[in-house]
Amino acid sequence: MDPDKPLFFLHIPKTAGTTLRTIIERSVPHAAFFQIGKEAEAELYDPKQREAFWHKVAGYRILSGHVRMYFLGQARNNFHFLTMLRHPVERVLSLHGFYRGIKDTPANEADAAKLQMAHRLDPARFAETDHPLLRGEVSNGMCRVLVEAPHRRIDSMDAVEIFEQARANLQTMTFGLSEAMEQSMALFSHTLPVYPSGSIPRINVTSERQTASTLAIADYERILRVNLADLLLYEWAVREFNRRLEAIHQEQIVSHHRRHPMPDFRADDEQPGRWIWRVDDSLCGDNWHEVERLANGTPYRFTGPTNRSVLWFSLPSAGGALKVSLLIVISVDDPVLEYARIELNGHPVPHVHRWVPDRGVFLTASLPAAYVDARGLLSVTILTPFTVVPAREKTGSLDRRSLGLGLSSVSIESA
Repeated sequence: MDPDKPLFFLHIPKTAGTTLRTIIERSVPHAAFFQIGKEAEAELYDPKQREAFWHKVAGYRILSGHVRMYFLGQARNNFHFLTMLRHPVERVLSLHGFYRGIKDTPANEADAAKLQMAHRLDPARFAETDHPLLRGEVSNGMCRVLVEAPHRRIDSMDAVEIFEQARANLQTMTFGLSEAMEQSMALFSHTLPVYPSGSIPRINVTSERQTASTLAIADYERILRVNLADLLLYEWAVREFNRRLEAIHQEQIVSHHRRHPMPDFRADDEQPGRWIWRVDDSLCGDNWHEVERLANGTPYRFTGPTNRSVLWFSLPSAGGALKVSLLIVISVDDPVLEYARIELNGHPVPHVHRWVPDRGVFLTASLPAAYVDARGLLSVTILTPFTVVPAREKTGSLDRRSLGLGLSSVSIESA
């Protein structure tokens, strides 16, 4: 991303865009962010008012809104774009459930008509409707945001061409997948000022709706037939998304190895078949907090707004699923650990949290064989929602350091 270019978030409806917008707003100063509402959107779409729109948003570092890319004209060259995608069937079902979930009749006649159609039509017929108010939302709505598509229904002959145009635009953008929110945040945090400090919020979620897994096969196929361009785009995006994640993973390996020697696991004398790495005793002196704070990025201290730390290991043997356990030295069962998140080799994994008096808290997670690195490397990432500042917790304390968790050991064994 060119740091001199502002960021433009193209918010495609029902792709977890409201969640991402909220994360962005929390990540940057309020004065840097501009949300394009209906009034500003009307100015952008009206050639007579477009100049007034660009004057209004000049100086903002991040713009966000339900905007179709082609309305930006040549101004699009002035921005770096960010968006989210979703499987087209799930997106249509979410849109259908969203309109059905609106309790009050909208004052806007167009929105009221959409609501009536959502209540009258089942999901498949809702997707197939050729009503001009809904066609652009339910039929290839993702591609329509990215390219200037015909206002009529997109047939199979048009779908491939429109997909290719949308793919070319998406290739130049940063994008995420709503089905992989945590991996998307990790990707964004690598190049953008975007990462949640704590758990990812779930906002504007359509709760009362069908899911693709409960849909009749015939209805599923009917929705896909009128979203062929979106399906082609989504399938390409999944492959490209995974390629970008892997590229960042490789970059992190190279960068880390240049700065830090890789810790070694040793056979655990207490338990055969288990390998363990322990923090060096020299780090546990009177001023160990200060040492860890200065070594930002090591596993012994969580600093900064994201409270994220990564440690790389060389595995003693390759192949097979692993059980990974982390021992956190802490005198109480602190709630910060209840909400901690673990990633192994870049993949978010569920973990078990076990408090052991006089020792600390064990966080144990499994790494499936499919995620084991063929080169015998293991990355362990811990994310916590907050750190403790002694001056805020203890009366009279002048210690304003962000103290995180003390990692005592990491052990591995076959799962």
